[in-house]
Amino acid sequence: MLSEVSPIGTITSSRNYDVYGNVRSGVNPNGTSARKFVGNLGHPSDNNTGLIYMQARYVDPATGRFVSEDPGQNACNWFVYGNSNPVCKIDSNGRISNDIIDAIEECLSWAGLTISIITRWRLRIGGINRTIAYIQTMIEQLGGLAETDMGAAALASENAEQQNELGDPILGASDAAESEFRGTQAAYRINAIAELEGLQLLLEMAEDAGFTGQ
Repeated sequence: MLSEVSPIGTITSSRNYDVYGNVRSGVNPNGTSARKFVGNLGHPSDNNTGLIYMQARYVDPATGRFVSEDPGQNACNWFVYGNSNPVCKIDSNGRISNDIIDAIEECLSWAGLTISIITRWRLRIGGINRTIAYIQTMIEQLGGLAETDMGAAALASENAEQQNELGDPILGASDAAESEFRGTQAAYRINAIAELEGLQLLLEMAEDAGFTGQ
Protein backbone atom coordinates (compact mmCIF):
# COMPACT_ATOMS: atom_id res chain seq x y z
CA MET A 1 0.00 0.00 0.00
CA LEU A 2 1.12 3.57 -0.51
CA SER A 3 -0.01 4.71 2.93
CA GLU A 4 -1.76 3.59 6.09
CA VAL A 5 -4.23 5.72 8.00
CA SER A 6 -5.54 5.65 11.54
CA PRO A 7 -9.27 5.30 12.33
CA ILE A 8 -9.50 9.10 12.45
CA GLY A 9 -7.90 9.51 9.01
CA THR A 10 -4.34 10.46 10.04
CA ILE A 11 -1.58 9.03 7.81
CA THR A 12 0.58 6.81 10.04
CA SER A 13 2.77 5.27 7.33
CA SER A 14 3.57 6.16 3.72
CA ARG A 15 5.95 5.06 0.97
CA ASN A 16 7.38 6.67 -2.16
CA TYR A 17 8.90 4.30 -4.73
CA ASP A 18 11.44 4.54 -7.53
CA VAL A 19 10.85 3.00 -10.97
CA TYR A 20 12.05 -0.44 -9.80
CA GLY A 21 9.86 -0.47 -6.69
CA ASN A 22 12.52 0.43 -4.12
CA VAL A 23 11.31 2.57 -1.23
CA ARG A 24 12.82 6.03 -1.74
CA SER A 25 11.26 7.88 1.16
CA GLY A 26 8.26 7.92 3.43
CA VAL A 27 6.88 8.39 6.91
CA ASN A 28 7.37 5.29 9.09
CA PRO A 29 7.61 3.26 5.82
CA ASN A 30 7.38 -0.19 7.45
CA GLY A 31 4.05 0.59 9.10
CA THR A 32 1.99 -2.19 10.60
CA SER A 33 1.16 -4.19 7.47
CA ALA A 34 3.58 -6.84 6.22
CA ARG A 35 2.32 -6.40 2.66
CA LYS A 36 2.41 -3.16 0.67
CA PHE A 37 1.15 -2.22 -2.78
CA VAL A 38 3.73 -0.75 -5.11
CA GLY A 39 2.37 2.11 -7.21
CA ASN A 40 -0.88 2.27 -9.13
CA LEU A 41 -0.31 -1.13 -10.74
CA GLY A 42 -1.21 -2.60 -7.37
CA HIS A 43 1.51 -5.24 -7.10
CA PRO A 44 1.97 -6.38 -3.47
CA SER A 45 5.40 -6.27 -1.84
CA ASP A 46 6.51 -8.23 1.20
CA ASN A 47 8.38 -6.61 4.10
CA ASN A 48 10.13 -9.83 5.06
CA THR A 49 11.62 -10.68 1.66
CA GLY A 50 11.54 -7.27 -0.02
CA LEU A 51 10.20 -8.93 -3.17
CA ILE A 52 7.30 -7.64 -5.28
CA TYR A 53 4.75 -10.12 -6.59
CA MET A 54 3.90 -9.26 -10.21
CA GLN A 55 1.26 -11.95 -10.84
CA ALA A 56 3.46 -14.31 -12.88
CA ARG A 57 6.60 -14.13 -10.68
CA TYR A 58 8.53 -12.09 -8.11
CA VAL A 59 10.89 -9.22 -8.85
CA ASP A 60 13.69 -8.01 -6.56
CA PRO A 61 13.66 -4.18 -6.66
CA ALA A 62 17.19 -4.08 -5.21
CA THR A 63 18.63 -5.76 -8.31
CA GLY A 64 15.94 -4.82 -10.80
CA ARG A 65 15.64 -8.48 -11.82
CA PHE A 66 13.08 -11.25 -11.48
CA VAL A 67 13.98 -14.20 -9.27
CA SER A 68 12.70 -16.75 -11.83
CA GLU A 69 12.63 -17.11 -15.60
CA ASP A 70 10.04 -15.38 -17.76
CA PRO A 71 7.21 -17.94 -18.19
CA GLY A 72 6.45 -16.36 -21.57
CA GLN A 73 10.14 -16.52 -22.55
CA ASN A 74 9.99 -13.07 -24.15
CA ALA A 75 13.16 -11.29 -25.25
CA CYS A 76 16.71 -12.57 -24.81
CA ASN A 77 17.17 -12.22 -21.06
CA TRP A 78 14.36 -13.88 -19.13
CA PHE A 79 15.24 -12.34 -15.76
CA VAL A 80 15.41 -8.58 -16.45
CA TYR A 81 12.59 -6.25 -15.49
CA GLY A 82 11.37 -3.84 -18.17
CA ASN A 83 14.32 -4.71 -20.41
CA SER A 84 16.48 -3.03 -17.74
CA ASN A 85 14.87 0.27 -18.76
CA PRO A 86 11.77 0.81 -16.59
CA VAL A 87 11.66 4.49 -17.52
CA CYS A 88 10.74 3.68 -21.12
CA LYS A 89 9.32 0.20 -20.61
CA ILE A 90 6.55 -1.16 -18.44
CA ASP A 91 6.08 -4.75 -17.30
CA SER A 92 2.59 -4.92 -15.84
CA ASN A 93 2.36 -8.65 -15.15
CA GLY A 94 5.87 -10.13 -15.08
CA ARG A 95 5.55 -11.63 -18.55
CA ILE A 96 6.46 -8.99 -21.13
CA SER A 97 7.76 -5.42 -21.34
CA ASN A 98 5.81 -2.86 -23.31
CA ASP A 99 6.97 0.42 -24.71
CA ILE A 100 5.26 3.26 -22.83
CA ILE A 101 3.85 4.79 -26.01
CA ASP A 102 2.60 1.38 -27.15
CA ALA A 103 0.97 0.91 -23.75
CA ILE A 104 -0.79 4.28 -24.07
CA GLU A 105 -1.98 3.39 -27.55
CA GLU A 106 -3.29 0.04 -26.33
CA CYS A 107 -5.26 1.76 -23.55
CA LEU A 108 -6.76 4.25 -25.97
CA SER A 109 -7.64 1.58 -28.52
CA TRP A 110 -9.91 -0.05 -25.91
CA ALA A 111 -11.77 3.25 -25.72
CA GLY A 112 -11.99 3.79 -29.48
CA LEU A 113 -9.16 6.33 -29.77
CA THR A 114 -5.81 6.18 -31.54
CA ILE A 115 -2.46 7.97 -31.48
CA SER A 116 -1.50 9.59 -34.76
CA ILE A 117 1.98 9.10 -36.22
CA ILE A 118 2.76 12.77 -35.58
CA THR A 119 1.62 12.57 -31.95
CA ARG A 120 3.66 9.38 -31.41
CA TRP A 121 6.75 11.14 -32.77
CA ARG A 122 6.15 14.24 -30.62
CA LEU A 123 5.75 12.13 -27.47
CA ARG A 124 9.04 10.32 -28.11
CA ILE A 125 10.92 13.55 -28.83
CA GLY A 126 9.22 15.53 -26.07
CA GLY A 127 10.13 13.10 -23.31
CA ILE A 128 8.43 12.47 -20.00
CA ASN A 129 6.89 15.91 -19.46
CA ARG A 130 5.09 15.91 -22.80
CA THR A 131 3.95 12.30 -22.34
CA ILE A 132 2.53 12.98 -18.87
CA ALA A 133 0.68 16.01 -20.22
CA TYR A 134 -0.73 13.96 -23.10
CA ILE A 135 -1.89 11.21 -20.76
CA GLN A 136 -3.63 13.77 -18.55
CA THR A 137 -5.38 15.26 -21.60
CA MET A 138 -6.54 11.80 -22.69
CA ILE A 139 -7.79 11.00 -19.16
CA GLU A 140 -9.88 14.18 -19.18
CA GLN A 141 -11.19 13.48 -22.69
CA LEU A 142 -12.09 9.90 -21.85
CA GLY A 143 -13.79 11.05 -18.67
CA GLY A 144 -16.04 13.33 -20.68
CA LEU A 145 -16.79 10.61 -23.24
CA ALA A 146 -17.57 8.07 -20.50
CA GLU A 147 -19.93 10.51 -18.81
CA THR A 148 -21.72 11.12 -22.14
CA ASP A 149 -21.98 7.38 -22.75
CA MET A 150 -23.42 6.71 -19.32
CA GLY A 151 -26.01 9.44 -19.82
CA ALA A 152 -26.95 8.04 -23.22
CA ALA A 153 -27.15 4.51 -21.80
CA ALA A 154 -29.51 5.66 -19.04
CA LEU A 155 -31.71 7.55 -21.52
CA ALA A 156 -31.87 4.58 -23.92
CA SER A 157 -32.80 2.30 -21.02
CA GLU A 158 -35.67 4.62 -20.05
CA ASN A 159 -36.83 4.72 -23.67
CA ALA A 160 -36.76 0.93 -23.83
CA GLU A 161 -39.01 0.70 -20.78
CA GLN A 162 -41.44 3.23 -22.24
CA GLN A 163 -41.61 1.44 -25.61
CA ASN A 164 -42.27 -1.87 -23.90
CA GLU A 165 -45.03 -0.30 -21.83
CA LEU A 166 -46.55 1.16 -25.03
CA GLY A 167 -46.57 -2.30 -26.57
CA ASP A 168 -43.74 -1.83 -29.08
CA PRO A 169 -41.20 -4.55 -28.20
CA ILE A 170 -39.21 -4.00 -31.42
CA LEU A 171 -38.37 -0.39 -30.57
CA GLY A 172 -37.92 -1.44 -26.96
CA ALA A 173 -35.35 -4.05 -27.95
CA SER A 174 -33.57 -1.51 -30.16
CA ASP A 175 -33.32 0.99 -27.31
CA ALA A 176 -32.18 -1.75 -24.92
CA ALA A 177 -29.41 -2.74 -27.35
CA GLU A 178 -28.36 0.92 -27.62
CA SER A 179 -28.27 1.18 -23.82
CA GLU A 180 -26.09 -1.92 -23.54
CA PHE A 181 -23.73 -0.67 -26.26
CA ARG A 182 -23.27 2.77 -24.69
CA GLY A 183 -22.80 1.22 -21.26
CA THR A 184 -20.08 -1.07 -22.64
CA GLN A 185 -18.38 1.90 -24.28
CA ALA A 186 -18.40 3.75 -20.96
CA ALA A 187 -16.89 0.72 -19.19
CA TYR A 188 -14.09 0.46 -21.76
CA ARG A 189 -13.28 4.13 -21.34
CA ILE A 190 -13.32 3.94 -17.55
CA ASN A 191 -10.93 0.95 -17.67
CA ALA A 192 -8.67 2.87 -20.06
CA ILE A 193 -8.61 5.80 -17.64
CA ALA A 194 -7.46 3.50 -14.81
CA GLU A 195 -4.67 2.08 -16.99
CA LEU A 196 -3.58 5.54 -18.12
CA GLU A 197 -3.48 6.74 -14.53
CA GLY A 198 -1.13 3.85 -13.76
CA LEU A 199 1.17 4.84 -16.63
CA GLN A 200 1.04 8.46 -15.54
CA LEU A 201 2.10 7.54 -12.01
CA LEU A 202 4.96 5.42 -13.37
CA LEU A 203 6.24 8.33 -15.46
CA GLU A 204 5.87 10.76 -12.57
CA MET A 205 7.99 8.47 -10.39
CA ALA A 206 10.61 8.34 -13.14
CA GLU A 207 10.53 12.12 -13.42
CA ASP A 208 10.93 12.45 -9.63
CA ALA A 209 13.95 10.13 -9.87
CA GLY A 210 15.60 12.60 -12.26
CA PHE A 211 14.85 11.08 -15.67
CA THR A 212 13.67 13.44 -18.38
CA GLY A 213 13.77 11.52 -21.66
CA GLN A 214 11.69 8.79 -23.20
